[in-house]
Amino acid sequence: MKLAHFSDVHIGSGTAREDARRFCRLIDHAIERGAEHLLIGGDLVDRGNVEDARPVRAHLQRRGFLHPDRLSVVPGNHDIWPVSASALYAPNATLSVSFRNLFGLATNRNYPAQQAFEAFLALFAESYAGA
Repeated sequence: MKLAHFSDVHIGSGTAREDARRFCRLIDHAIERGAEHLLIGGDLVDRGNVEDARPVRAHLQRRGFLHPDRLSVVPGNHDIWPVSASALYAPNATLSVSFRNLFGLATNRNYPAQQAFEAFLALFAESYAGA
């Protein structure tokens, strides 16, 4: 079996629409060269913007790869964490998001990272069937 492995695509770190188009071309390139299974090993999107992955999902479905026999997707920290690398230099932004996440955990309420994680899993639910 030929496996194509992708990681750290970070759709949305540039122009999300163009980033998604470029990644779909990479997917096509791998399939044309005989890839039978695709592994997306984290950080498909950036800053927890799961919606930026919708065009990729649609493309995978059109190509017949939205199935656990053909696709493995592992969410990474950028897929679920709503802070960009530039926020590391903005302590107030990082502190605000961190506080919201900690408060959510402490009070058993939803928090931004959990919501993004669940949305990411839902977007690629077909690839997790039977897992």
